[in-house]
Formats: sequence, structure tokens, C-alpha cells
Amino acid sequence: MKSCPKCKVSCTDDATSCPACGQMLTMVSFKSLLMIVGAGMLLAASVNSLIASLPRDEKIVVAPPVKPFPTRNAFAESLPMLAGAARATMLGKLMTKSGQPCDDVKRSFYVGSRDGLAYWNVRCAGSGDWMVQVRNDASVTRVACDEHPQIKARCWKPL
Repeated sequence: MKSCPKCKVSCTDDATSCPACGQMLTMVSFKSLLMIVGAGMLLAASVNSLIASLPRDEKIVVAPPVKPFPTRNAFAESLPMLAGAARATMLGKLMTKSGQPCDDVKRSFYVGSRDGLAYWNVRCAGSGDWMVQVRNDASVTRVACDEHPQIKARCWKPL
């Protein structure tokens, strides 16, 4: 048994606070406090020596300039501005030009542009869903959404 330092009530040995007044019975010992402070000082000294050992006058190597490429695709980005029927007709023609007949576009979705290429999703009646890559010159590359797992995961979602 131990007693509360504040109200002198007897408390069990495993009690952490006095049941009568709520006084905390367990305190950090002076020895523990010294160990914590010492560890903190050791850590600070280690970090300081690590920082001091870092190179200070390191030369920065700059990569040579890269020829820029167009990041916009004016042709494909103008397609969303077309009315629904006109856009469907244009996408159907692009699909047919790529070798996949698509007379009836049921749904289209502008995915976005990246590196000068515009990406569209097109649903053709009878042939399913397609990921269509449109270049600025109106040439097209297409992949069926169900043919490739990575393409299927990207279909009908914006970039």
C-alpha cells in the first residue's frame, strides 16, 4: 500500500491516481528524466555532425535542353465544342478511317490531352467501347477497352 502525498489516503500499489482527490501517484523519477535529457542531447549532437558532414560546394549538373513538343491538340480539343450529333458523326468517321467501321456512335467521352495527343472514349453500336488516340493531323489509333487491362481501367475516366 502507498499513500497519497496530497490527502494521505491509503491507495493500492497498482493505483496511478488517488481515489479520493485524484492526485497522480506515479511521477517520472529524476533518474528517468536525466536519461531522457541525455538521450535528447546525444541525438542533437548526432544530427548536428551529420549535417556538418554533408557536402556544401557540390556542382549542380544541368541537363541539356530538350526540343519542345506541342502539348495541345487543337483538332481533338475542338470536338467537345461540336453539337452531340455532329461530334458523333466526326468520331464515327475517325473510327472508320482507322479501320473500325462505326456508323452509330452511342456515347462519347473526352478523356483529355497529354503530350500533343487527345484521348476519347467512343461506344460504337455493335463493336463496343474504344479508347481512341487522336493526333493533331486527325490520324487515329484505337484500342478496344476490353482488349487490354490497363486500357479497360482507363476507359470512361478523365486523365
